[in-house]
Amino acid sequence: MLLPDALTALLRQRIGFRGVVMSDDLVAAGTTNHADVGATAVGALRAGVDLLYVPDGASTRERAYKAVTAAWSHGQISTARLRASAERVIALKRTYHVLH
Repeated sequence: MLLPDALTALLRQRIGFRGVVMSDDLVAAGTTNHADVGATAVGALRAGVDLLYVPDGASTRERAYKAVTAAWSHGQISTARLRASAERVIALKRTYHVLH
């Protein structure tokens, strides 16, 4: 189970962590929770994760992508939430000079 309070309230607000949070293997997490990788990806983003690790090939990544875009288009994940993650990832890439 993904805990938004742990990521948002504890890690970001109380501790003040401003870096990128990456998920563990979402396929394995979905298997453990008996959930599709798409639902697991949406849950991870809603909990405050910035980068999603989806290892099982293009079709699995596509399912996660479609679930995330559907959640965004239905207002389950806000543009501001996705933008905040994107800004953290871009900052990380700039730090290590990997922004193309």
